[in-house]
Amino acid sequence: MTTETQQPTIPSYVKDIPNFCSLAGLACTVLAIYFCIIGVYAAAIICMIWAVTFDWADGLVARIMKG
Repeated sequence: MTTETQQPTIPSYVKDIPNFCSLAGLACTVLAIYFCIIGVYAAAIICMIWAVTFDWADGLVARIMKG
């Protein structure tokens, strides 16, 4: 008799708050690059500020949760 362990799905990782902050920061960074390419620099700066904020929050929340 074998017992199969089911692998977690990718959306299940988003339920973790530090992972959500990391993904949100990544999305903001990608948007900032896109806005730089099309020449909307004000929007790119705003996206980068949000990306830094999410990165800061990610570290803070991860330290508070401790696993």
